[in-house]
Amino acid sequence: MKVDLIIFDMDGLMIDTEPASKEGWRAGLEHFGFELDEELYVSLIGRGINAAKILLSEKYGAAFDFDVARKIRAEQMEIYLEQHGGLSMKKGLLPLLDCLDNLKIPKCVATSTERESMERKLIELGLFDRFDGFITGDQVKLGKPNPEVFLKAAELTGAIPENCIVLEDSPAGINAAHNAHMPCIMVPDMISPDDDIKSKVYAICNDLEEVAGIIAKLSS
Repeated sequence: MKVDLIIFDMDGLMIDTEPASKEGWRAGLEHFGFELDEELYVSLIGRGINAAKILLSEKYGAAFDFDVARKIRAEQMEIYLEQHGGLSMKKGLLPLLDCLDNLKIPKCVATSTERESMERKLIELGLFDRFDGFITGDQVKLGKPNPEVFLKAAELTGAIPENCIVLEDSPAGINAAHNAHMPCIMVPDMISPDDDIKSKVYAICNDLEEVAGIIAKLSS
């Protein structure tokens, strides 16, 4: 396999934000007297704000004010992160980035998160300058599992989609990579892969350092 580009998801893949996000949505829903069930939360992982608004509004109806819930979520996420030591990188991220630098393989972030939030997180962790390009949720019309975000990442860097490897943790992202005809490596975070997801990924790794080993072998 020729590797022209590695495309990184961000939340849950590079940065350990999903537990904070879950508590944020829980608080936002509780404000309106609703509970966040596990099935609903799983459906939100990896999706952008527009998709989340549609899913939550369809489930809870006119009594649910998405914008208010989203504001409460953001506030609760900040509280959660402060209580748990702030943002943290997922295991193996820096070794993986160093490996790709040594192999001279370009790296791009393709996330459902909006640009301002993405920049803030990556800058805070000293990661922003480690990447060659960025595509964010507010740059696409259709979020994951639509392939637009990954195809835009390939276009941005001049890579051939079939020669891009996507790194993802969520079913929505894995389906987006599959729809883009890009090989995908999954590093599970909050969701374990089912048989359908297993059939759509090139490999499943315990952490990003394992990913580095796979890419190094593919590039040798």
